[in-house]
Amino acid sequence: MWNHKLCVWIFGLLLLAIASNAPTTALLAGDNSAAPPGGLCPLTSEEIKAALVRNSYNGHPNAPLKIGLRMSPTEPPAGYYYTSLVDVLSSPPGDEPEVLPGVPEIMIKCKQAGHYLVRVRVNLIAKSSCGGVKAKMLMDEKVNLNIN
Repeated sequence: MWNHKLCVWIFGLLLLAIASNAPTTALLAGDNSAAPPGGLCPLTSEEIKAALVRNSYNGHPNAPLKIGLRMSPTEPPAGYYYTSLVDVLSSPPGDEPEVLPGVPEIMIKCKQAGHYLVRVRVNLIAKSSCGGVKAKMLMDEKVNLNIN
């Protein structure tokens, strides 16, 4: 008849199939009880936002200048983090400014007087269990820097 080891093996496979389908079935049926804490995935949520404190700053050569960011919420959800990226779009001839990206402040030191235009992007990042990352862009804005 039935081999005892074969029965245990089949039973284990059935339990594994049921367990692996449970969260998917619950989410497809509209039941959010199996969703991550705080509701649906933060990467698809419209509640997480980033904005510039200002889009224009005045400063002096070789003096650190802080570009402020408003994050909502101020701390990212558990398992996620915020990043900022800064690109210099235009600057006076010579050395590029020194940039230290961060959240909620970005530090920039412009070495000479003149007008600078930078692009600031803020992302919400999630590390996956497979070693990759997923990202959602929260903000992409230009900032004017007048250094004199």
